Amino acid sequence: MNKTMKAPTTSNAAPRLTVHETSPERLSEFFAELRLHFLPERLTSFLAEYKNLREDIPPPVSKPERVTAPHRTKDLERFFDDFRGQYSNLKKEGAFIDLWEVACLGRDELRNTSVLAWFLDPTASHGFGAEVFHAWMSSLPLPTELADKLHSRPANYRVSTEICPLSNQKNRFDIEVDGNGFYLCIEVKIDAGEGDQQLERYREATGQRACGDEWALIYLTPTPPPDLAIQDGRLVSSTWKDVSRSVRAHPAWKKWAQHTFPFQLLKQFLQRCEQF
Repeated sequence: MNKTMKAPTTSNAAPRLTVHETSPERLSEFFAELRLHFLPERLTSFLAEYKNLREDIPPPVSKPERVTAPHRTKDLERFFDDFRGQYSNLKKEGAFIDLWEVACLGRDELRNTSVLAWFLDPTASHGFGAEVFHAWMSSLPLPTELADKLHSRPANYRVSTEICPLSNQKNRFDIEVDGNGFYLCIEVKIDAGEGDQQLERYREATGQRACGDEWALIYLTPTPPPDLAIQDGRLVSSTWKDVSRSVRAHPAWKKWAQHTFPFQLLKQFLQRCEQF
């Protein structure tokens, strides 16, 4: 602060009174002198000085108002009692069972391939028919003629796993989709790397096995391969996340009964696909 408060001054010192001067006459004289010492104009000057001094003092920092939450212990107790009851009932009904975790699916390529092939099979016991298969296929950049074949024959195909199409053990297809007028090979990868010229060999074998039908080799991996050589649309790249997102985005997803056991199996499997 650049100002100091000064008390009003007079030409004479302020009156004083000692403890021995207690007579009525001395007290009367003392108060008269004190009144003269603090004249009105001096008091006005003092107040003006005080006002200027107050303007230089920064305002106090206001503290936030402390809010005290009401004590609702009984409401909390009632909430947790209800929660425990409902959680227990849902657990007894199997709402939290992850069958794929129980089956130790993990990142095992053979096991995940088998489950994927099961969902792609239109005749399998899941009850979705060919809708999972077509949901995924419709999201892929397949050749036009092949896409037309799939669209015109929605459930007319057969799904197999671990197939050697030309009786050559070196070319073992993970998933084979053999339809009326079309043929697909799906090579599945999770952690394993690509074999020696594997895609070139599988592409050639797929074309030979198609026997003139429309065909494609689908390369399913966790991430898109950066140096994949795509020739005439016959070699198609897809990721596990593509599988999950294409099925979830398909119109059939909202029509399926979400409380059913097959839907929960599909939902849990797609969640695993998102993690690959």
